[in-house]
Amino acid sequence: MLEPAMFIGLGLVAAWAYVNHPRLRPGSLIVAIIHVLVSFAGFALLPAVLGSLLPLLSTRASQLYVVLLLLIPALTICCSAGCG
Repeated sequence: MLEPAMFIGLGLVAAWAYVNHPRLRPGSLIVAIIHVLVSFAGFALLPAVLGSLLPLLSTRASQLYVVLLLLIPALTICCSAGCG
């Protein structure tokens, strides 16, 4: 139940950013395709980044903060790539 709620919430944030920041929208189809590829590549690299970063952190709370600080923007960008 948490996963659908998270995706709905992040999708709403992405839609809000799309509506309220029109200058960030891609100007052409090629730019939109590049945006999608970069966002999916960043999301695909996230487990490798987390795998190398998390063992360096000492406390469980700091690990959770790093995961959230990297995961939320990555998922929001992936959701916004679908809006364009």
